[in-house]
Amino acid sequence: MTIPRTPDSLHGAVQAAIDWAGPEAAARAAGVTPARLRQVSNPNRRDADLAHVLVGIDAASAEAGGGTPVFDWYMDQLSRAGSFGLSSQAARGPAPAVARVLASRVIAGMRAL
Repeated sequence: MTIPRTPDSLHGAVQAAIDWAGPEAAARAAGVTPARLRQVSNPNRRDADLAHVLVGIDAASAEAGGGTPVFDWYMDQLSRAGSFGLSSQAARGPAPAVARVLASRVIAGMRAL
């Protein structure tokens, strides 16, 4: 039986990425098995706990004026992997800066829940 994932949740986002890339390609890129990917996208498991902790850490940093170092690291990792067609330096340009601002607002909204 398929476990439903809320589209705007981390689990839904993970599942969407798996669906787009395909389970084999996503597993290969992540260095895990397709079965492990299914586990990570399962909302009944606690695999997402670390992601939520990291969001909280970045939220606290952003509120203190320190920016979003975890998000910045994540963007750097994506650019190094060739995502977005950006170099590591370009990942710090205007478009990612806008994404960081939006992310900080989303994080602030999540903290308000």
